Amino acid sequence: MRFADDFIVLCCSAKGSERVMRGIKKYVENEMKLTVYPTKSVIVNAEEEPFTFLGYEFYLNYRGIAPKKEKIFKGKVKRLTRRNQTLSIEVLVDDTLNPYL
Repeated sequence: MRFADDFIVLCCSAKGSERVMRGIKKYVENEMKLTVYPTKSVIVNAEEEPFTFLGYEFYLNYRGIAPKKEKIFKGKVKRLTRRNQTLSIEVLVDDTLNPYL
């Protein structure tokens, strides 16, 4: 069985975020019988430092692909579109690149 157990909670203050974190941890562990990993569950001030969630990086008004995921994506596209292929550009895009995108 798989769970959609990744989420973000936005709070206005550090004190409020700590209170919410304790409540969520208690609920998830006691009611849902899931483990909350302290290394993955963090409180971050999004105005001072970026955070990554499900492969996307968030910082102030910026939302984009995390640098690590972007590097992986570019490497895969580069492998799929090697220059020494004998395919036409239409076939390359339709059959190889589009399914990946």
